[in-house]
Parts: sequence; structure tokens; C-alpha cells
Amino acid sequence: MPYRSIRKTFYKSELEKLYIDAQISENESLIHQIENSLLDDITSKQLCLLKNNIRTKDDIKKALMKIENQNITNSIITCLTVENDLKLHPDIKKIIFSSEPIAFFIGTGISNLLNIPLWGDLAKLAIEELKKEHFLNETEATKLKNEYLSPKQVISIFHSIYKEDKSKLKEFYHNKLSSNGMIVRNPYILLKKLENIIPKDVIKITTNLDKEWENVLNRKNTVSDKEEKPSVENDIIPIFCNFTKGAKFETNKLYKIHGSIDDIDNSIMTARDYVEKYRDEKGLKGFLEEFFDKYNVIFFGTSLQEIEILEHIIKGKEKRRKYYAIIDSNYGDDNLFRIKQNYYNDINIKSIPFYIDFQGFQRFNLVIENWIKEIEDYLSPNFIKKAKIIDEVMLDDFE
Repeated sequence: MPYRSIRKTFYKSELEKLYIDAQISENESLIHQIENSLLDDITSKQLCLLKNNIRTKDDIKKALMKIENQNITNSIITCLTVENDLKLHPDIKKIIFSSEPIAFFIGTGISNLLNIPLWGDLAKLAIEELKKEHFLNETEATKLKNEYLSPKQVISIFHSIYKEDKSKLKEFYHNKLSSNGMIVRNPYILLKKLENIIPKDVIKITTNLDKEWENVLNRKNTVSDKEEKPSVENDIIPIFCNFTKGAKFETNKLYKIHGSIDDIDNSIMTARDYVEKYRDEKGLKGFLEEFFDKYNVIFFGTSLQEIEILEHIIKGKEKRRKYYAIIDSNYGDDNLFRIKQNYYNDINIKSIPFYIDFQGFQRFNLVIENWIKEIEDYLSPNFIKKAKIIDEVMLDDFE
């Protein structure tokens, strides 16, 4: 079924301007025909509401199929369609097709599309776990949830209680940070396709402890993934500890800077972990400073909380590299987005919105699908064919 990306409500003045531009403002009969075909309520002086059965662009075309003036039909469709957020931003396109180095930085928002909890939700689940194991009663659990504690503080409490029983921690994170396999569209498959179609190497880095990205990167093709670049098992190496300044960045590695559910003991989970690791000039801090100095970075699914952790590393950087954050927003919330944008601008990150009004956060998948199509359309068929041949030769070397 076609996805919905049209506004159901709009101002009457918008229609009136379209009538003027199409030179039909004096044609009352045609205007009446248009509005009877489209609108539930045409008596309002300010707002118009599309009929309940009009949900997509095709529905608009069908409703107006008897209108002979194709210009006004096209103008109405253009006016009501919201797809500008799906387009590849010109600045990112410029970097993709230049010699500039590029990296993907993935946050919890992407794994959340697979029903893996965000950091705040994980903290609430930790409280529920303490209640289930009778460390907290109902009242205490409710009070702890309602206190102004950060997720890091709650997780720190959780770890302090189980510090003598690490197996409980490992079991908890393995259960909570794994997808249930019930998702129709996996965003990591799309990100892999995006990486494969970009005509240069892409460095991959994430704050996520789950294994969803590495599982997609390392799995063999299935029928549903037939357009992906062929892969073999274990061709991507997850790196989740011992980050050091001066390390070489390699495309066959996935840098999991906060650790992995396979190694909770060395992962960054508690407030103390964050303080120690992000102050280590020769360790993680030095590693990240060099990373942001060497690469233009696209942030996918990173929250303000995650960006805040990186703020002191990114903010001091000279504008030698470009950083972009693809963030969720609502159509029409221009002022709120501008306020958030001011924060991102202060730390040298350009924020690019996608609208969650229509498909929720699954809209992200449509964004990446559209990026892939734009890049494929831009590249010549010969280039894509040569790239696939090179990929196959390189993968033969792996084997």
C-alpha cells in the first residue's frame, strides 16, 4: 500500500493562492467541483479537511480525475505532499561524491526501530527488574522512576546492586538488547545498502551495545536482500574495547565505542564508566578526537543525550570536517526545530529533519530508501556494474 505523506488539514488561503496561480480564481463552478471532490468541510473560513478516504497522492489524483485542468491538479498534489524530508541533503550529496572521507555514526534510535529500548526505557526496565527480584517494592519502584535521575544514574544503581552477580547483568542485557525478529523492515539492511552504493569506503561507529548492525553486516544474502553486495560470514570485525589514540581506522571493522552485550564488564554503562572513559586522553577520548578530526560524519538515530556526551569532543574541533545529524521532527514545528538546531549549530553539527507525523519513526526507513535511489540514479549504470565486480574480487580475497 502506498505510504501516506500528504497533509490532511491545510489553510483555505493555500487553496485560494493555487486558484490564482492557475488562473481559475473566477471559475466558481470549477472551484466548487474541486472542493466537493476533496474536502469534508468546505464551509470553514480558515481550515480545510480532506475527505477520510483521501490518504495518498494517488487518492488525490483519483478524486480529481474528472478535473480537466491538469495544472491545478498537479499544483494541489504538490501543495499537500510532504516529501522534502526524504530527499538527500545537497551538502551530504556533495560529500558522498567528493574525495572527502565519510563515516556513519549510529545511535540508539536506529535499534529502537527493532523494538530495542532507548537508554531511558532501558533504565525503567532495570527498575522493573529490581522490583521483580524484590530489591524494590511497588512504591519504591514508582518513586525511583519519578525522581529526576538520569538513565546513567539509574543504570549505575542497577549495577551497584548486582556487582557481586555479573551473570544477572549479562542475562538482563542480552534479553533486553536483542530484537524479537518481528520487524518488517530492518533499518540496518538499508544502511548496509546505503554504504554499498556510496562510491568510497565508509567508516562505521556506534554507541549501541546490541548486535543488530554487526549481524546484518556479517550475514549472507537472502532472497529479500538480493540487491545487497554479497557478503561472507565474519567479514566485519566488531571492536568494542581497548580504543586508543593513534589507532588506524578500517572499513572492515565496526567500532562499538560503548562496548557490547558480549562483554558487559568492559562496556560503558554507569556514570563512573562515562567519566573514566571520556576523560582518557590516550584511550577513548583520544580515539574519538582523531575520528572526528579525520572524517565527515553522518549521525543516524542519535539522541540529544548521546550528542551531549560527545559535545566536548566535537565542539572544540575546527571546521575542517562536516558533521550532520538526521533527527526526527514534526511537520510545522519549525520554531521548535530551530531551537534544537541552535544547539546543534553551537557544536558544529548541521541538523537535518525527517517528519514523524506520517509513519512515526519508521519514516527513517523511507528517508534511507530515497537516498539510495537518488544515489543510484546519479551514478551511471557502468559505474555500478564496475563497483559490483570490484566488490566480488575483494570478497574473494576474504575467502
